[in-house]
Amino acid sequence: MKKSKKQIAFVIKCIWCLVFMGFHYGKAQKQIHFEDEYNRLKQLAQSDIHSALKQTGQLILNARNSGEQKFVVKGLYLKSFAYLLNGDPESCFENAQESLELAESINYKEGQALAYRMLGTQYAKMEASDLAMQNFEHGLNILKKLRSQESYEVRGLILNSKLIVLGDGKEPQLTKEKLAVSLQVVEEFRHIEDPELRNNQLVSAYTNIGYNYADLKNPDSANVYFQRALSLVKPDNFYLQAAINHDIGYLHMGAKDYQKAIMYFKKALAILPDNNDFVNKKIEILKNLSQTYSENGDQSNFIKYSQELKKLSAVSNKKNFHSLEKSLQEKNKTIEDQNTEVSVYSGLLISLIIIMILLTVFYLYRSKENQKKYEELRKKISIGNTDNKSSNLKDSLQETSASASGKEISPETAVKSGLMVSEKTTERLRLALQDFESGTLFLEKNFTSAKLASLLDISSRTISDFIKAEKNMNFNWYINDLRVRHFIQKLDSESEFRKFKLTYIADYLGYSSLGAFSNSFKQITGIGPSYYMKNRNKELEF
Repeated sequence: MKKSKKQIAFVIKCIWCLVFMGFHYGKAQKQIHFEDEYNRLKQLAQSDIHSALKQTGQLILNARNSGEQKFVVKGLYLKSFAYLLNGDPESCFENAQESLELAESINYKEGQALAYRMLGTQYAKMEASDLAMQNFEHGLNILKKLRSQESYEVRGLILNSKLIVLGDGKEPQLTKEKLAVSLQVVEEFRHIEDPELRNNQLVSAYTNIGYNYADLKNPDSANVYFQRALSLVKPDNFYLQAAINHDIGYLHMGAKDYQKAIMYFKKALAILPDNNDFVNKKIEILKNLSQTYSENGDQSNFIKYSQELKKLSAVSNKKNFHSLEKSLQEKNKTIEDQNTEVSVYSGLLISLIIIMILLTVFYLYRSKENQKKYEELRKKISIGNTDNKSSNLKDSLQETSASASGKEISPETAVKSGLMVSEKTTERLRLALQDFESGTLFLEKNFTSAKLASLLDISSRTISDFIKAEKNMNFNWYINDLRVRHFIQKLDSESEFRKFKLTYIADYLGYSSLGAFSNSFKQITGIGPSYYMKNRNKELEF
């Protein structure tokens, strides 16, 4: 009987061991599956951004459902990377920050470093170098004592991104510093045990070394590393294939071997998909291709690819090439009129000088007027901050807004004509608007009176009439006034905010474009936001 009990106990233990082993084996297999999927999507992001974003969203969902929080972190990082490639800074920041917060909550150090790498890279793209470097250093410090395969990979990625902050390599000393960092990146990546993963990362490292050697006028060494990169990159990795071919073209361009440069630039363009993906890379290639044709004296192709460059830049809403079109027209006219009389050139030169003089006079006059308006605006803001009757920035700016629009602010005791609401409702709406103005809902894009009315549980017509009577401005003017005041307050209170570009600030404030923001700011204050920001930053720094 005792022997039978021992046998039963032994069998139960064996069963539990098998269950335990099966559980951990299944978990390990699940992790391997997620890791493979993550690595696959990293490659996909460099060939088909939209598919990568869609599939990464599914990876995040599956990881959440399976309790694999590390892969949720990695998935969010990957989404931020895809948005970076596609020129969407707001979405990049949002996903990187969410990735960082989750990584910190589960003490996943490599994940934290990845998030800092992406935040730093996006700041670098926005030319906020100090913020970029701060994030890169945060990431490197976290990894300082780690020696895992993943830590080597992430450390190499951060060092690779630091190259952006180090500039364009125009100075030999700076290029040598970048070359040293690039070689350090290679050493980090060589510690990765997985051959496929190691080779994938070495591609970008070798490319950067080749680019640095090209800047140092060492074409032989540059070509060696470019060829190493090409030998490792996968055929379906469109982004890296195009980037390397572009860099080889850049090498030949520097050596004035224009035919080979053109061949590689065109090859790079042909590799990239024929859609709006990788717009920034296409712009970079087209820019160098048109320049190569110009240096080679091929005006026909120079014009052709310069026009393509202009069209693509318009699609990306990042650059305006009107000045390029004007210079192309002037250059074409110069080429067509090469055999005309000297007097024609003299006349053109005199005309240009006169135009330059007029433009200079106009610029000086406008600068003087802008400075006068700026000082008046700052004076009103200052009075609004100290005067008991107008004790805050809001009142002084509302006065400025009314003045700029040709209106006068009605006293609170004035009769609200056309507004049929009770005194109780009037007081409720006043308090509700005070709460609304102290928040940030007005920063939402396409914020309408209907949405505000819904929040206040009142009709859209009533809230519009109330704002018109109470604030002496229509609803759109009211929202723009709030946004302008918010912009001015952020400049005064947050030093980091002053480092951002106006395009990013306009998007943050809820405007569809920088032009829309500039128009609103100028209507309300009388001057442009760039002028105000430049002068205010100088005052605050002083």
